[in-house]
Amino acid sequence: MKKKFFTVIVFLTAIFFSCVSVEEKLTESWNDKITAINTSDSDLYMSTLSTEDSYYRNESYAWFWYMANNDFQNLSFNITGVEQIDSRTVIVHINQKHIYAGENFDFNYNIVYRYQDGRWLDCDLDFLRHDIDGFRIFYRGNENNLQSFERYLINSNEILSDLFGTGVDENFPVKLYTDRELLRQRTYPIIERQFTAWGEANESLKIWTGHPAIPPYEGTIRHEIVHHITLKISRNYLAGWYAEGLAVHYGNGAVFGGDFIKSGRLSRSDAAWNIAKLESIDMASMTDEKEISCFYGISALIVKYMAETWGDDVHRKILEACAGEDFFDRAKSEDSESILQPVLHSAFEQVTGETAEKISAGYLAWLEKTY
Repeated sequence: MKKKFFTVIVFLTAIFFSCVSVEEKLTESWNDKITAINTSDSDLYMSTLSTEDSYYRNESYAWFWYMANNDFQNLSFNITGVEQIDSRTVIVHINQKHIYAGENFDFNYNIVYRYQDGRWLDCDLDFLRHDIDGFRIFYRGNENNLQSFERYLINSNEILSDLFGTGVDENFPVKLYTDRELLRQRTYPIIERQFTAWGEANESLKIWTGHPAIPPYEGTIRHEIVHHITLKISRNYLAGWYAEGLAVHYGNGAVFGGDFIKSGRLSRSDAAWNIAKLESIDMASMTDEKEISCFYGISALIVKYMAETWGDDVHRKILEACAGEDFFDRAKSEDSESILQPVLHSAFEQVTGETAEKISAGYLAWLEKTY
């Protein structure tokens, strides 16, 4: 049995309260978070969160299960300071440390706590907020390209709504991070590489905005909105390779007008994988750049082959066929792909009349003929 050691250390450097009970309640909240992770008690963890933002609750629930189900060692939350904003709002400064996959992590962030329903509750990072048509954008004070991101979001949603028959949720939240490590640690801490953005069906869209060139973010945003829409249609019953193939083909590829072979990132021989090969790869542990390019590029090429063979609408029909009655809890599952891949295979047969093996064979023949 894996042993985990979790602690909360309190070192308050700037307290603005005359009542010690506020300090005590904040410490209790972080102790509850640690206890919840240690005992896999999701109800206890969720009790530390405000109920006002369902997206934040959903992404926090997923984060909790990533932490509880995986081997995070020596996890600690150190409260290093508290700022009082008003009588019912404080910002709590946190230092988090842990070891994962042999790597030591030590980083800081600030969480807004509000006094609601007689308790001090976690209300997310200390973002600023700006609302535009269809979106609520949460950003950091040092964000310099807000208008560009707003334009990309609105344009991508209009195009994808036409393609898939539905768009993003009304007032869909988008969180812009200027700290890339914080994005990883607060979103998908088990992935062993840095990433630029993350989209889910029932969570906010999260983007690291630190790349020096801004125009490529149009493809990134389109990619992540595809994730949100396709996961929503399938009710989260979507195998990893197919989810990424859709997002690359209808996201980045559609914006920049090319696939991974046409752009020179893969050769025809590089792209000669079948679906079984894609399904054998653990996405979270990929670190080799060539393997990453093959995984994303080939997934998108198979999606492209299917669209050229059966029409773009085949993918919406497959997504609908994948959908279960309930929303699939991927974060809680310790091996979600063992559930999702058979669901996708069944949807392929239902919609196209072909097995995954036949689709693979058809793709390889198309690859040879096309490139």
